[in-house]
Amino acid sequence: MPFFIQQDHGVRVLRLLVAITLEVCEVIVKSCDVCVQTKNLCFRPHDLLKPLSIPASIWFSISIDFIINLSPFSSYDSILVVVDHLTKMVHFILCTKTIIGERIVELLFDHDFQYHGLPKYIIFDHGLQFVSKF
Repeated sequence: MPFFIQQDHGVRVLRLLVAITLEVCEVIVKSCDVCVQTKNLCFRPHDLLKPLSIPASIWFSISIDFIINLSPFSSYDSILVVVDHLTKMVHFILCTKTIIGERIVELLFDHDFQYHGLPKYIIFDHGLQFVSKF
């Protein structure tokens, strides 16, 4: 029955029910080439990138990332790269690609923070190494 009458605050309103279910709509959209190519995004568009501010002093703001899948050198197959944003000074720390968050913190304390102190800002991507138990 495509039509029904609903009473809202004493006024009869005629509303149309759509007989097509969600599953039928999905099948139609997935089979249509134009619909698949012009699919709307499910999230709000990203804002424009904003540049990082200039750090107040050296080792005030750092970024960390990995270089992975290198040829093994005495059981190490990756390098943890730590970069100071003001001076562009770099520390390269040997590690493995199966490293987890706790070990990353230990490496940073042993090879970087003991020389330069704790930075105010640490910038990193959302790789699995950084978000696991960190």
